[in-house]
Amino acid sequence: QDGKSMGITMPNSSSQEELIRSVYARTGLDPSETSYVECHGTGTQAGDTTETGAISRVFGVGRKQPLAIGSVKTNVGHLEGASGLASVIKSVLMLENGIILPNRNFEKANPKIPLKGWHLHVPTSVEPWNISKARRASVNSFGYGGANVHAILESAEDFLRGHNISLAPMPKLFALSAFDPTAGESWARSLSSYIAARTPINLDTPSAPSDEEVAFLSSLAFTLSDRRTQHPWRATVAASSATELVARLAKVRFATVAKRRNIGYVFTGQGAQWCGMGRELMVASSRFRASLEACGSALRQFGAGFDVVEELEKDFETTRVNKAVYCQPLCTALQIALVDLLDSWGVTPHSVTGHSSGEIAAAYAAGSLSLEDAMLVAYERGRAT
Repeated sequence: QDGKSMGITMPNSSSQEELIRSVYARTGLDPSETSYVECHGTGTQAGDTTETGAISRVFGVGRKQPLAIGSVKTNVGHLEGASGLASVIKSVLMLENGIILPNRNFEKANPKIPLKGWHLHVPTSVEPWNISKARRASVNSFGYGGANVHAILESAEDFLRGHNISLAPMPKLFALSAFDPTAGESWARSLSSYIAARTPINLDTPSAPSDEEVAFLSSLAFTLSDRRTQHPWRATVAASSATELVARLAKVRFATVAKRRNIGYVFTGQGAQWCGMGRELMVASSRFRASLEACGSALRQFGAGFDVVEELEKDFETTRVNKAVYCQPLCTALQIALVDLLDSWGVTPHSVTGHSSGEIAAAYAAGSLSLEDAMLVAYERGRAT
C-alpha cells in the first residue's frame, strides 16, 4: 500500500490502520483472534507511537487478553530492505514452535504508548503460545518512502486438521541387503545399535518423533536405498520413528532376490471415492502432486470450472467429490498420479484392467491414452453421467 506521509520520519498512522483492516477484511478474519503482531518497530519516537496506535485501533477492539507485540530489530537491528523478511522468519519460527519470543533489552514503554490502555503487551521472557484457536500472527513492514506492507501468518496445524491431513510423519522405507542371511542379521543389529546411540529410544512408551529425528530418518532411508550396494539377500522395513525402526529391525528377515514377477494394475470406477483421498500422499510426494497438477491443468484447457488439487483439499463440508461431474475426473486423476509415481520408482505393469471409468486410467497406464486425452474422457463422461 502507498502510505505517503509528510516525510521519512513521519509515518502515516491512518494509512497503516487502513491497510491492516483491508487485509483482514479480504481474508475474512477477526483481528481480535490474532494473538501476536510483529511490529516494524524501529525504536523511533514518532514511528513506534504511530504504529502501535494503528495496531491498538485495529486489534484492541473486543479483545479479552492483551495483544503481544514485538520486533526482531531488538535482536538483529534494522536490516533495511531485508527487515521485513527477518520479521517473517521470526514469526514463522514462533508459530512452528508454539512460543512467543521476548524483546531484547526492553525495560519500559515510550510514555506516549499506554500499553495497558491500548490492550498491548511486550513480552520480556519466552511465553508459551497455547490458545484454543489457531495460532495467528500479523507482520508489519514499512519503507521510509511510504510503502506499507502487512502479512497474516497462521500455524499449519489447524489447516492440516481441518483438511483431514495427518500431522504424523509418513512412514519411510528402509532397504537392507547382504551377501547371506547371517551377514544381513548382523548388519541389522549394527544398524539398530547405531540408531539407538544417536536417537533416544523408548520401546515401552514411544512418543512422536522430533523434527531432528524425522530429518535423520529421511537421510538414513535415502542413503540405504540410493547410496549402498544392493546384494543378493535383501529385506525392507517401514517405520515412521526411530523407536519403531529399532523394534522392527529386531524382527527383520532376509530373502533372496527373486526374478521380477509380472505386475498387474486394477483400476476402480466411481464409488470408491471419499473426502480426503490422496491428501497425505500429496504432502509426502512432490511427484504425485505434480502429476495431479498436470491433470488439473489439462482440465482447465477443456473449460472445467474447478481445480483437481483444490477439490481434493476441501473438507467434509465443502467437498463435491461425490458428484459425478467432479468424481470421475478426480478418481481418474488420482489413478494417473499413482501410475506416474510408481513409474518414477521403476514399477511398470505388464497388464492392466479397469472397472467402468477405471478403464480410462487403465488405458493411460497401457500407453493408449495421453494424460490430456484421459482427463478429457473422464471430464466428458462425468458431465454425461
